[in-house]
Amino acid sequence: MRLRALALTGLSTVLLTACSSTIEGSASPAVVPPGAVESGGAGSSGAGSSDRSGPELEELAISALEEAGSVRVAGSMTVDGEQGEVDLRLRGEDVAGTMTVLGSSVEIVVVDGLVYMRASADFWIESGAPAAIARGLADTWVMAPAGTGDEFGDLTVAGLVDEMRSPGATTDEEVGEAQLDGEPVWELTNSDGDVMLVAAEGTPYPLQITSTGAEPGVMRLSEFGTVAPIEPPADYVDLEDLGG
Repeated sequence: MRLRALALTGLSTVLLTACSSTIEGSASPAVVPPGAVESGGAGSSGAGSSDRSGPELEELAISALEEAGSVRVAGSMTVDGEQGEVDLRLRGEDVAGTMTVLGSSVEIVVVDGLVYMRASADFWIESGAPAAIARGLADTWVMAPAGTGDEFGDLTVAGLVDEMRSPGATTDEEVGEAQLDGEPVWELTNSDGDVMLVAAEGTPYPLQITSTGAEPGVMRLSEFGTVAPIEPPADYVDLEDLGG
């Protein structure tokens, strides 16, 4: 249930290392307010009391995500003191969406291990590109150097599932009841204070993860098993060509 893992921490470092070094050699993000959750006492969810413990429900939710094979992850986060937003669709090993990097909204597509991105001139300048090159790359799809995709394991559904299953905090045995967008959910809390909301009716998907610690944020998960195939951009600039 670590929100930092869901926020794909380290992505900006990967982008900067892969892109700026090569240069020097030569969709609206969804923000989900925590107030969308309505907590309540027994019976407030309309689903009755859970006969499973928190850890059991957590594993059911993670397994449901794994079996879905695709998901949308969207919300807000704080990483290294900076507020950012994420809206990504994950389908198997492929990814498409936007996230905040260096204060800019960056479009990202990962297909077959190849990474493409599109951003403003400001982003490229912050990445260390000369102004002339930054202007040329502005709002243009750019393919990162070969091998960059190897660093994006956490961006896959499998990577997300692995992160959610990794130890680091203990999930409370007690299960709370709440509502999310008017629907009943189970409320799971761990020793770090993170909260996972799990659908209490139908498939027990993990619907929201909230962190209130040093790096607060809220992530909503949706579109389980319904994300359309992700395609690479038709036209792009190969960043390795700029360094050639």
